[in-house]
Amino acid sequence: MLKRFFATCCLCLFAWSFGITPLMVVQANDQLKDIDQNYSIKNKTVDDILYDTIREFGYNSDQISIAFYDFIDDTHYTLNSDITMLGASTTKVATAALYTSLINEGYLSFDTPIPFVEAMFEEGGGNITNSPIQPSYALQDLIYEMLINSDNTAWNLLTHYYFNYIGNHQNDMLMLSGADIYDPELYQFNHVNAEVLEGILIAIASSDYYSNVVDTMLAAQPHWLLKYYLNDNMAVKYGYLDEYFHDTGIYFDENGEPLYTLVVMTDNIGLDYDGMQNEFFGLINLRLNRWFEAQHESNSISKTL
Repeated sequence: MLKRFFATCCLCLFAWSFGITPLMVVQANDQLKDIDQNYSIKNKTVDDILYDTIREFGYNSDQISIAFYDFIDDTHYTLNSDITMLGASTTKVATAALYTSLINEGYLSFDTPIPFVEAMFEEGGGNITNSPIQPSYALQDLIYEMLINSDNTAWNLLTHYYFNYIGNHQNDMLMLSGADIYDPELYQFNHVNAEVLEGILIAIASSDYYSNVVDTMLAAQPHWLLKYYLNDNMAVKYGYLDEYFHDTGIYFDENGEPLYTLVVMTDNIGLDYDGMQNEFFGLINLRLNRWFEAQHESNSISKTL
């Protein structure tokens, strides 16, 4: 875990800010102390916080799916977490994890060449999509671009190669998540629910086996969506396609230990039109972070009395 922390610092993409609390819970830095002070988490449950925040923005909770997992208490908190949606780019985390497993098991290497297939080209961001086409790409370059820049061509090449030479990407992703699968729609390509995405985040956060994936996610999306208020110690991957707008993340303490995961999925609530993406995702994370911090400060104090 310490390796993950120091490797991330070396990226130098943003400055780290540490606080010291019981159970090594990282507090929001001083610049955040005056944000959202009109909202009190005192005596609030996770459900209260979620419904309060959704209500403030005027969204329909039936179109929002959330999964929040507390590593310290090993407790899951959910809102409509079994609703199946198109995962958009959130499932790129699973793709990176599946390939990382194959690398760690010796079947592939970071330098394994992945052939370019013209039909897999897709417009969007990223250096694979927007640079001159090469006959093949090193596996590690596709993984990095897929996570850091959400490069669609990189992801398409990886999923195409997986289906043709390795196995069923969708089924293997579901297995990686460890989630209970009841909806047959989840077996359709790139369909997930918050429980599946949460399971994937828990898996990669719980083992140094996936440290390269987490390190890249820590450097992604600076000050955007779940990282809008809590930029530091947050490993994230968003997804946005048509009416679907999601973000997923893992929050770590200053020693690289995972504290919680958060998945927020939305279906046609208008985030792409009203320009409130950062505030909505950011406030949910900030408020849950403050609740988490208060919860474990209280538990720590009671245990010492």
